[in-house]
Amino acid sequence: MTWKRESMPTRGNSVFRRIITGRTGRFIWLVVVPFVLSATYYGFIETERYVSTAVFSVRSSDSVVSPSFELGGFAIGGSSAQDIYFVQQYLMSWDLLEILDSEIELRKAWSDSLIDPISRLSADASNENFLKYYQNMLSIKLDSTSHMITIEVQGFDAQYTQNMLKVMLNKSEDFVNKLTNNLAYEQLYFVTEEIETNWKRLVASRSALLAFQNEHVIVDPKVDASQIASVIAQLQSNLAEAQTQLIELRGYLSETAPDVVSVKRRIQALITQIDTERKRLTGSGAIPLNNIMMEYENLLFDVEFANEIYRTSLVSLEKVHIEASKKIKSLVVVAQPNLPDEVTYPDRPYMLATITAFLLLTFGILSVIYAAVREHMT
Repeated sequence: MTWKRESMPTRGNSVFRRIITGRTGRFIWLVVVPFVLSATYYGFIETERYVSTAVFSVRSSDSVVSPSFELGGFAIGGSSAQDIYFVQQYLMSWDLLEILDSEIELRKAWSDSLIDPISRLSADASNENFLKYYQNMLSIKLDSTSHMITIEVQGFDAQYTQNMLKVMLNKSEDFVNKLTNNLAYEQLYFVTEEIETNWKRLVASRSALLAFQNEHVIVDPKVDASQIASVIAQLQSNLAEAQTQLIELRGYLSETAPDVVSVKRRIQALITQIDTERKRLTGSGAIPLNNIMMEYENLLFDVEFANEIYRTSLVSLEKVHIEASKKIKSLVVVAQPNLPDEVTYPDRPYMLATITAFLLLTFGILSVIYAAVREHMT
């Protein structure tokens, strides 16, 4: 009797153990229990998330660039893939995240105690983990044909999520302005500085030329040199006539005759005058006119060269204005951030169906492996 009472519990325990450790038990532990836990979390614990969406691109003022399209009645120049890539990387960067945390207290909002422990950001999360969490809450899709970016932001509050996306777009626009417009302005600033420098050089060269003219009481040495050359030519002509006349007089008068003496004196005066005029032009003593003319031409060349550089810089400024206007770009928001009125995540039917399929597949694979190992051992 005692043996029967002891054997029955043992037998019952053996049956229960076989159920727990058998195929049914494996199914319960590998499928039923994980499914119940997942359904409990996704159905009752996980905090609901909203999604705000916006669509934008980078517009260039250069209407020649293609592709281009019409939007709202005005032309939108095509944007390069590089510009879009820069903006895409900026949206995922720590720089933007730091700004968001400073302006809308993003870390505080995502670590609120009302959010379930699995979904919320740890209050003492490192910057690296904060950035990873932020990037997981973003979805950025790029259309390589139209160079449009569609950005989706997840959040635990609909209004807060919309405001967050608005701030992100505003800061992205500032980033585009800093990236492209500042470069154009720097080019304009450089050319403007060059124009000012060239103008000062032109004024200085003109002042040097004017001071030289005042010092030597001369307007144009070339004119004076031409006049002196004309005077010398005229004196030489008069000298030739006087010498001819002297030869004629010597034919019938003596050297002491008054007419011969008068012509000789005239010839000597002409020679002296010619020598004086030549000294003015090339002689020593005072500054020769040819040296003055050479220095004048150098100063005049400086003035003309400075004037040409100044004119060229003015033309360059106009060209830079045109090129800068083509390079200026701006962020064009095609679809403004929306205010979500429905919960997007979690997608409970999809998640539960996925988990069920995964658990069943895992159970099937493990069952096959278990059967193969058991058969091999026996």
